[in-house]
Amino acid sequence: MKTGSPNKPEVHTTRLVAYARIKFLWKNRVCLRNSVLKSKKTNKRELVKDIIQQEGCNVGKQTPQNNYPHVRIQSRLFEKVVDIGREIQMRGNEFSRRREERREEAYESSKRYEEHAYVLDYLPHGRSEARHRYRAGALVQVVGEEFFTLLEAIAKEGVVLKSYDRVYVGKSNREKITYIIGRINYDELTSNAKMELSSVVEKIVQSRESWFINFFNMVQAITPRMHALELIPGIGKKYMWQIIDERERKPFENFDDLQQRANIPSPARLVAKRILEELPGESKYRLFTRAP
Repeated sequence: MKTGSPNKPEVHTTRLVAYARIKFLWKNRVCLRNSVLKSKKTNKRELVKDIIQQEGCNVGKQTPQNNYPHVRIQSRLFEKVVDIGREIQMRGNEFSRRREERREEAYESSKRYEEHAYVLDYLPHGRSEARHRYRAGALVQVVGEEFFTLLEAIAKEGVVLKSYDRVYVGKSNREKITYIIGRINYDELTSNAKMELSSVVEKIVQSRESWFINFFNMVQAITPRMHALELIPGIGKKYMWQIIDERERKPFENFDDLQQRANIPSPARLVAKRILEELPGESKYRLFTRAP
């Protein structure tokens, strides 16, 4: 250890003393946690070594070009720690923002309701086991246009509906529906409603052709070994690869274009079959319907 003139601070000649000089700074670092070190795969000693190499100085020796190296190391360490802390803080803020966005999207998705539905069965006198005995009016069983939700509703007095009729079931200004009783299961459908369901679903698919064509153009694999297209009845590995190859060349424009280029029979009917498989609620994966 050397002792300089009274006007100069004490100069230390060992690395251990240099580490001691920055110990207090390290303990009181800004915006840095132990997880930061793990994510950066570094520690205090490695940081100091890196700074020493960047400075090109020898802590154990004082030269005219290397005056008070511990001070320079301490300053550089402080800058590096602060930079790392700011970077991690920015990453944390971005992660929190994305997490909140996902929560809001999930919440909004769970609160979305059907706006329009198609009539499956119309019961002018209701049924004995119905849940709406305290309300007057005919009972209507419908399937939603967007999520294929099965619903029971009460028609307004004097309104007569028939299968395939499209009615508004939103929250305000309903012209033909008085009250939405609620969702029902597939087993609660009447025999006539079950008979009409397949035709009505296929009609909805045809009316929403652009949405389903976009599905064929954009859908991806759901697991490393299974593509979402394979869940559609009639589409196996062969048709799946034909669809993927053709859409990479040019996106499909409509069902006819999809049928001609991918050589699959009646895409709308295949999609309708998949929807009918999902409605009873036994399918593990859902492509077009909402879970009960």
